[in-house]
Amino acid sequence: MGRRGLVSIIIPVYNSGERLAECLESIVAQSYPAIEVIIVDDCSTDGSLEICREYETKYPFIHVYTKENKGVSAARNFGIAKAEGEYLQFADSDDRLEPDACRQLVECMERDGSDLVVGGYYNEKQRRDNRYPERRYGSRTEFIREFPTLFSRFFLHVPWNKLYRREKIQAQFPEDLSKGEDLLFNLQVFSQVEKISVLGEVLYFYHNTGDGTLSFRFREDAEYSYGYRITGFNMDAVEDAEVVCGMEPAFETLDGLVESMLPSMREIIETFNAIDDSEYTYEENQYQQPKDNHIRLMACLQEFTTYADQFLAELDVIADERSAAQEVKMQEEGRLIAYNFSHMLTLSSQILDQIYEQGIDDYNLTELDLTPIYPLFEEMQETAAAYAEAVSDNNQLMQESL
Repeated sequence: MGRRGLVSIIIPVYNSGERLAECLESIVAQSYPAIEVIIVDDCSTDGSLEICREYETKYPFIHVYTKENKGVSAARNFGIAKAEGEYLQFADSDDRLEPDACRQLVECMERDGSDLVVGGYYNEKQRRDNRYPERRYGSRTEFIREFPTLFSRFFLHVPWNKLYRREKIQAQFPEDLSKGEDLLFNLQVFSQVEKISVLGEVLYFYHNTGDGTLSFRFREDAEYSYGYRITGFNMDAVEDAEVVCGMEPAFETLDGLVESMLPSMREIIETFNAIDDSEYTYEENQYQQPKDNHIRLMACLQEFTTYADQFLAELDVIADERSAAQEVKMQEEGRLIAYNFSHMLTLSSQILDQIYEQGIDDYNLTELDLTPIYPLFEEMQETAAAYAEAVSDNNQLMQESL
């Protein structure tokens, strides 16, 4: 059950020295007094471990562990095993918590008798709050009704905007994935808990801004407020596509689409390379050349986009067919862990497809038709429960590890 009232905050760390101290400062400043902080360093090489050790020396409730580099999921699972709290909370090492985050989450959980509390957060990249009206779901059935909306708003995928009642959690983060592991962990949790609460307050600051490594890079010396410098493109991608096109008969439809889009793709690249010609002055490259080539580029882009959309749609069909065939084979071979794991990803993708096909975004959520989504979510709940059952079976684990 864990020590009553104690919140165990688990932080995986890997080369996050630039923002790590800011993260830890936000945690030691929490107004809720009963916390322990479990930091799991995953073989950092940038001085992150030394920063963690400094905080461990200053604050007796901070515990630092080092672990061989196996990824964020393994680090979180290690932290869960070490945690002594009644409640579990997660934070990423480059993010921040509001000073009252722990207190508000715990008070909500205790007031509602919930097994899981979901809070709002601030998205630094989008520069906006992501919050949802306060809710208390007394059963899974109530939660299912709003699952698609919460899912599409990115409230359910991640662990760091939540507080978990530990005694209700048997799930672990999948350690053999580099993407989707957070969502799969939470899907297991949703199948294990009964009562879920949503807090309408922003409690977490999510840092997901990149370093700006795009070809179109803003320049400090630009004379125009909209300034960017257009650079050329490498033609190798077109030439490689021409070489491999037709080599695999099974992909005849894809090859035909590639052949159709290559001329417009080549012209787009040639146009950008011409714009980037070193003989042009900065001002010409900045504005005049793109303006002069606008009509040519737009015509090529329209043609290219038409074939590219068809190409991606065909790829989806092939991927779905292969995935379905693989899942049938997994069932036939009795690989229940692999099958249920794969099927949860398939169902998640289908739910998102339904949301996207309806043209739903933050501005028209009330128009979402849940009719086609309910069956998918119910099947996903059943699949998550079956996955948890299979993982808990030692014989099944042994069978699939051989």
